[in-house]
Amino acid sequence: LNDSQLENAMAQAKSDSVDNRCAAAYALAFSSNKRSAEMLKSLAIDDVPKVAQIAGFAMVLRDVLNLPRNERLTRLCFELGKGKGSYFRIFLVNWLGREYGKDVFPLFLHALKVEQDKAVRFELFFHLVYSSQEDLKPKIKLALSNQSYYQLDESTAYALGCLTPGRSKSAKQNNTLILLRFLQD
Repeated sequence: LNDSQLENAMAQAKSDSVDNRCAAAYALAFSSNKRSAEMLKSLAIDDVPKVAQIAGFAMVLRDVLNLPRNERLTRLCFELGKGKGSYFRIFLVNWLGREYGKDVFPLFLHALKVEQDKAVRFELFFHLVYSSQEDLKPKIKLALSNQSYYQLDESTAYALGCLTPGRSKSAKQNNTLILLRFLQD
């Protein structure tokens, strides 16, 4: 972040708006400034679990961004296994899916076997469904067809839509039926 962006993120981190604090926490992951690290620590103990979990994810991301790609992947996969709440895992799955693509699909397939949270499961499915690996699609289609209907809440769908190129920001477009339709095309 440049100085202006950092100041804006710091101001939003103190906002009454939960969504603004979440966005600020995510943004602060991309600053090496000592003040941003302190603000992330403060946000990680926010009374609102969503804010605290996204700040926790941002702290981990900030810690690994300077690592070599393979070391970063290893650490982030470890963090996914530790589990620190739904939003932490949703944003971690999104980052892994966008940054590593097919390299994390075996991890995602394994995670689907144990993950109970519907929103995290949806994010795992999202990245698997929109992959270009045709050989995975029959397995994914079978797993999705056994999944109950689910859609992301509006603010999560919007945030992930902003972070993921080509993805809708609408909750109505981030649901299991849309994923199944995509697989059938």
